[in-house]
Amino acid sequence: MGGTFFKDSPADSVIIYRGLEYWIEADLKKHECRIYKTCWINECTFVLIFNNRVCQDRSVKSADSIAIYPDSLFYTMDSCNLAGIRYQVKSKRTVSYQHLTPLPDKLAWQYIIDADTNLYFDTAEIKELYGKPIRKYYWNVPYFINMVSDSGEIQFIDYMISLFKNGDIRPALNVGSAFFHARSSDTLWNDYSRYVQNVFGKLKSFQTVEMQDGYNINNTFRAHTYVVNATFEKVKGSSFIHISTLPQADNPLLSLTISSDSAYKVPFFKELTGDFWKLLKQKKFHEIYTSSSSMLQSNISYKEAVKIFTTIDSLGYLDKYAPSFQSFTEYHGKGIMVISFKATPAGKVLAVDLYYTFENGEYKLAEVSPSKN
Repeated sequence: MGGTFFKDSPADSVIIYRGLEYWIEADLKKHECRIYKTCWINECTFVLIFNNRVCQDRSVKSADSIAIYPDSLFYTMDSCNLAGIRYQVKSKRTVSYQHLTPLPDKLAWQYIIDADTNLYFDTAEIKELYGKPIRKYYWNVPYFINMVSDSGEIQFIDYMISLFKNGDIRPALNVGSAFFHARSSDTLWNDYSRYVQNVFGKLKSFQTVEMQDGYNINNTFRAHTYVVNATFEKVKGSSFIHISTLPQADNPLLSLTISSDSAYKVPFFKELTGDFWKLLKQKKFHEIYTSSSSMLQSNISYKEAVKIFTTIDSLGYLDKYAPSFQSFTEYHGKGIMVISFKATPAGKVLAVDLYYTFENGEYKLAEVSPSKN
């Protein structure tokens, strides 16, 4: 749950902008802003690392700010409901509780405009850290604050993460922008969603979330890319989800990708390619060809396929091949899975790439590409 909040109560006059990457506190009584970097431990726990302090008193130095404020605070969500969020807050010396009360967006922008007069436009330090504000953008709200506190965008990222938790990202097609649909047909997206289900499965947890300021869409909008370091039920180790968004759009999704260095080790690929290697050893070339996809049969004749199969078989190392890489790609609007196999007998490097496409309710061989060695 991100967005804009009162800290404890409106009477305290402290507004908190809780984003995925930064936590910003605007203290209207002290006329200062405190900026913290957010480092996520899990969905409910994060660490705030003091980043910068900006105030009207130009005699206050960075070293003084570090001495005044703890260098790190551990936040753990104690409860969450429509009334707000309650955190347990730990520093090196103390344990306390903090309550955040949601602040309506329009009111939040007015607060930041009031606090901003002497805290941003006249402050070289903030401009150096976060860049110049973009005028006529959210009523001149400083760009770095808008970038990390757009509650609508944060809620959208929460929604996207929920799809991964459910193990089905197909509904993302309904929130795709025009840019997204220009690059991804319904067929291709369904193929990609099926690939994610089979290879990665459901999202178990995410440890860190980062937001990157992306490229310009036009003179008004700039893309944001959220990077999620995640663990999935079928893949060992970390995977990375990249979600690019178009801020303020009704359908904000620009692109979505997922990657992992160890995904090729999942049992799914061994099961998928098992029949090919078994039939190849038995020299049942005709059975391989007739059970392959229409894509393969339309691209090469049976005679050409036999030549490829014979070449792989003649090298004599069929028992030595093991998966070494996997990827998802597109061919004429259809999703293709590529599984690369390698064998290294006697210092040689032999490779075979197997391509699979989903056809008539099952995955079928779409191409076989052996090494040129």
